[in-house]
Amino acid sequence: MDLSSFNSTNGITNLVKFLRMSFNRGTDANPALEYSVKLLKEKDWNNADVLMISDFVMSALDSELEKKIKVQQENKCRFFSLAVISGGNDEVISTFDKNWIYDTSANDSAAKLVRQLEEMKK
Repeated sequence: MDLSSFNSTNGITNLVKFLRMSFNRGTDANPALEYSVKLLKEKDWNNADVLMISDFVMSALDSELEKKIKVQQENKCRFFSLAVISGGNDEVISTFDKNWIYDTSANDSAAKLVRQLEEMKK
């Protein structure tokens, strides 16, 4: 979901609808991340943030895409992941600058996620 034109009128509603959807695992993250890198370059968005929310049950990222992400990271763009998981592809997750985990099998997963997000303020 492209939130680059996010507005408060319907942005939150659309985001919540999206997050409630199920995609039945096996995500191919390459197209979404390729699109993100393309936007960063086309719009000359340095210091931008990209957030990927997934269960990270997926194959490895394309090596050329990983190189493009590294170039954007050198341009001060940050790539974040929110892994909604009890297991996922650690190799893909390690590509991101910062990773948050929402472990669906843990009883206190919401509290842990809030603590992880609070750490960003420091």
